[in-house]
Amino acid sequence: MYYYPFLSAMWRKFFIFGTNAGLLPFGNWQSVFGIARYWPQAIELPFKQAYRRHNAHVVHSCPKDRILIYNCSEGWKSLCEFLGKPVPLTDFPWINKNGIMAYSMWETPFLKRARKETITNLSILFVTGIVGAAVCFFKLKTFR
Repeated sequence: MYYYPFLSAMWRKFFIFGTNAGLLPFGNWQSVFGIARYWPQAIELPFKQAYRRHNAHVVHSCPKDRILIYNCSEGWKSLCEFLGKPVPLTDFPWINKNGIMAYSMWETPFLKRARKETITNLSILFVTGIVGAAVCFFKLKTFR
């Protein structure tokens, strides 16, 4: 956390959100014991098991005429048959076709600002490093 005071206000909020969101479901045990560093599957395994257990329970307990296990690649046909509705003439709404959702997330104002601040901070660090290296080089050169 030594770099925390040097982050901009936007990145401080992002840093706090990311840290707390990662620790919230588990209390603080993963950072205390460091298990996430050595065994990352320990974090996601209980969630996968709970998800699969819930799905199996729903499929097992729901009557077959009241459940539709649907894959979006099937389009309108199976969905409309299950609901007893006519198939629409419009195409199926593919919102995330070709990964457009990831692109639209990158275009949000928050991430645009974060990208701009990152580029600015890295530029400042790069220039500072070059100037510092030049100063050290010329100071060492004058002492010889």
